[in-house]
Amino acid sequence: MLARTLVHYGLHFVFPLVIALLWPRRRWTVVYLLLLSTMLIDVDHLLARPIFDPNRCSVGTHLLHSYPMVGLYVVMLFLPYERWGWPWWLRVLAVGLTLHILTDWQDFYLWLH
Repeated sequence: MLARTLVHYGLHFVFPLVIALLWPRRRWTVVYLLLLSTMLIDVDHLLARPIFDPNRCSVGTHLLHSYPMVGLYVVMLFLPYERWGWPWWLRVLAVGLTLHILTDWQDFYLWLH
């Protein structure tokens, strides 16, 4: 159980730091904070009963973790932000949201099945 917790929160807090350090040097702190901000999608857990169930996969269960939303997060990774003149940080959010979903998915499927 300790290993599962360390992996889960390591992927939520440490791995985003590694990703942020791959961005241009002058922006790594902003990138890290943006990646951490994607954890706000966990607010949808407040709509579930019980709010936290370690034996429930949040992917496909909660509103912001639903399959249509996951599809949106993945599509966001590949949008031509520069060509459309959209801000660079939208791609960072897409990376963070996708990483968040992958983290929650691995937490359930790799540790409980």
